[in-house]
Amino acid sequence: MDSSLTGKQFQDVERLEKFNRMNYKRWSMKMMYQLTIAKVYYVLTCSYPQDGKADGQLSDSQQKWLEDNFVCRSMILNAMSNALFSVFHKCYPSYELWAAISRRYVTEDAGNRSFLINKYIDFKMDDSKPFIDQVNELNKIASQCADVGESITEIFQVSTIIGKLPPSWKDYQMKLKHKTKSLNLDQLLQHIQIEYEARNRDLLVYNGKDKVHNIENSTSS
Repeated sequence: MDSSLTGKQFQDVERLEKFNRMNYKRWSMKMMYQLTIAKVYYVLTCSYPQDGKADGQLSDSQQKWLEDNFVCRSMILNAMSNALFSVFHKCYPSYELWAAISRRYVTEDAGNRSFLINKYIDFKMDDSKPFIDQVNELNKIASQCADVGESITEIFQVSTIIGKLPPSWKDYQMKLKHKTKSLNLDQLLQHIQIEYEARNRDLLVYNGKDKVHNIENSTSS
């Protein structure tokens, strides 16, 4: 076993985002890449060799499998959060550990994807909440969808945000729809921010004039 290579692989795994029940698909793909580079991925698909020597001594292939299984298992566990390490560290050998993780989180990951997509589609904006916060929340859900392997294209995000503008933005919504093909997400957010700030200024001016008007009426009466 090349100890320097093994040490480097453990450093690479240490830099990976720790698996903490979220984004199993992304984590597992990165993990498989690291195991392949370390030349130990094969122990996840190949069982322990049965070519032992007659005197009970381990064959070269058995010795290598045991060493590689140790490295593979250690790399996987090292790439998990402390909480999940405590759950899965008893699984042995590596292929049983990998299978146990897969059984639990493939279905759960699919559920997360479905939940987030539906959450994005069903999201509604209204005038009772800070508008920019609502746009940011919608974009956050889009980022979470991408994290679980369901990326939402920028064109679709732009069209969705415009389509979800509340009723009070109807006129501005129609104006934006004519610009959809020429706007990227950053440009759309800039347009919305400018419009939002302009509406707030107009509201302050209106409230100020209304207050003065009421004071004048009160004085004159």
